[in-house]
Amino acid sequence: MEYPLISALCPTHARAPAYLWMLEECVWWFTQQDWPNKELIIANDDPGQALICKTPGVRVLNYPTRFESLGAKYRAMLEAAKGEYAMCWEDDDVNLPHRMRQAAEALGNDFDFWNPQSSFYQSGRDGEIHTGHPHGVCMNCSAFRTKAFRGIYPGKAIVNGNVFVASGHVNQDAIADGWAKQNLRWNQATLIAKPKQWSYVYRFGVTANHFSGQATVENAEQVWRSQMPGVPGVYEIAPRMRLDYVALCDEAAKKAIFPTGV
Repeated sequence: MEYPLISALCPTHARAPAYLWMLEECVWWFTQQDWPNKELIIANDDPGQALICKTPGVRVLNYPTRFESLGAKYRAMLEAAKGEYAMCWEDDDVNLPHRMRQAAEALGNDFDFWNPQSSFYQSGRDGEIHTGHPHGVCMNCSAFRTKAFRGIYPGKAIVNGNVFVASGHVNQDAIADGWAKQNLRWNQATLIAKPKQWSYVYRFGVTANHFSGQATVENAEQVWRSQMPGVPGVYEIAPRMRLDYVALCDEAAKKAIFPTGV
């Protein structure tokens, strides 16, 4: 069996030292993937911090200046990606061990984009994991053929005849998802009714600030700097994990209630 290279794309900024544990967990789940041919690209654009990681397959890109948008950072990572497939790999969420394999199987040879529109949800670092929540865009759970997305994520996109410009972090997921579904061959199969197959844990509230919780990019940056200032220095990311999310998600899936016939 052939195993095409999958590139996991992880944007990060000012996490160390207080939230370096999130990057450690992020790298840990990369090492646990049951897909053998993989790379993780970590893009850090805090000019005062340099990140290093000695884990095989992990590349850290330390940029001297802040990107103008999260979309611009993703485009830079896509340019650096070597994989046939790529996927978002957010630094504050959990990627279960079968995520890469699941995505590769969903894309196969016929599709350029796949969004499962489904994930587990956890509020806070130690909150209960559950399944009964609105999934939203779920772009962070998606995967795509690298060539199809390279250079356009998400920049300026035309969706249903309307031009959208992702000048910052706000709405960039919705824009990219909408563009992909309109312009690419996308696999419309979803796993919404099958939590036992879900491969992603969306964690909200593990840090003091979420960009998705702010009305504008400017507001998000202000809150970020006041609550997560970051400390200049060189920081090494050593993979480690504190909780057994595989077991926790198995339990959450068992408790899920489905409509009759599902």
